[in-house]
Amino acid sequence: MATSTPLPPPPPPSEPSSSWVYLLGGILHESHRVISSHTRHFLALSVLFLLPVSLLLLSFPHLSPSSSPSPPTPPQSLLRLSHPSSALSASLAAAAVVLLSLSASAAVSLSFRRSLFSLPVNLLPLLLSLPLPILRLLLTLLPFLLLFLSLSLLTPFSLPLLLLLPFFLLPFSLSFPIAVLEPSYFFSPLRRSLHLTRGMRLPSLCLLLFFIPASSFLVWAFGLHRSGPVAGWNVARTVFASAALTLLLLYWLTTNAALYVYCKAVHGELAEEVADEFLWEYVSLPSDPDKVPHVVSVVRH
Repeated sequence: MATSTPLPPPPPPSEPSSSWVYLLGGILHESHRVISSHTRHFLALSVLFLLPVSLLLLSFPHLSPSSSPSPPTPPQSLLRLSHPSSALSASLAAAAVVLLSLSASAAVSLSFRRSLFSLPVNLLPLLLSLPLPILRLLLTLLPFLLLFLSLSLLTPFSLPLLLLLPFFLLPFSLSFPIAVLEPSYFFSPLRRSLHLTRGMRLPSLCLLLFFIPASSFLVWAFGLHRSGPVAGWNVARTVFASAALTLLLLYWLTTNAALYVYCKAVHGELAEEVADEFLWEYVSLPSDPDKVPHVVSVVRH
């Protein structure tokens, strides 16, 4: 039988809360704690999924047809498709980035959930369980792309679209963890994310406003300018950029999974999940410095 000790609840999600800084600090601390407690596991996931993503993102300027040098073309060949090999390489690289990113999102979300509740985190069983979550993420990505394309059609210039990207992603930032952990797909994770982020918009916005510009800056600064007089310096710069981008992406995925857990706690859904699925577990998540955190204990009689 599951027993819980409810203490003063957090403020309703619809009311503005002054504890968003405390919640943001708790999300960052919990993410760092989970990664530190399973360093080798998350390092293996980073090498398998996120490091290839980083290398592909940094190499995109050289894979795009516009950046590939080409000899002068005769007039009769102007109507033909220019640089077909470069276009094919860029398309394959983009597909690989999407697939590896979804795999990393599924693996990190599942690992975070098990680590949060002190359950065993094993690499091989995790990898064997990834196909179905990845399929749900692909099905969730389709309506997500439709919404993004609709926004891009309404925005005549690319710069305003980039500036609006964090605010567009804000209500749907939990869609991928929801698709993996609940599970659901298509528009259901988007609607569910819209509900869970109520009352947690400021912490979610702060995370997006940090990770999106930081990762974009790394790709722009280290991927756009590759030519240089010293080949060794280019190699060192690529190694540094790929390592930094890999670490940044890992913490982005982990904090997003932590944000999902905190949103469920704020909405009072975490205690029921713990009572349904775990025995002899103890969970404590900070909600407000002036209030005692929720404490949930599950025992067997």
